[in-house]
Amino acid sequence: MAKQKRIKKQIKPINISLIYPSFGLRKKNKALAESRLKKLGTLSEIKKLPNWMKWSGTPQQRGKQLTQAFEKKHTDIVWCLRGGMGSALIIPHID
Repeated sequence: MAKQKRIKKQIKPINISLIYPSFGLRKKNKALAESRLKKLGTLSEIKKLPNWMKWSGTPQQRGKQLTQAFEKKHTDIVWCLRGGMGSALIIPHID
């Protein structure tokens, strides 16, 4: 019986926009998320917002960040890393 030839399929990298619409993200957790996603072969970006009280930016900044993540043409997935009560505060600021 003839040996079958394996064909390697080229898989397009997945572009992920990582955001945290509520609580802020610690630097070590940000680095861990980036390194794990890089090992999986994804293209990802995490944009850090300046902390506002205990949240990752003002409600306006977080709403704008979420809107921009969905508007990017090259983004395949929008992944929210943190959630909670602060996420509800951004609803009026999402376009």
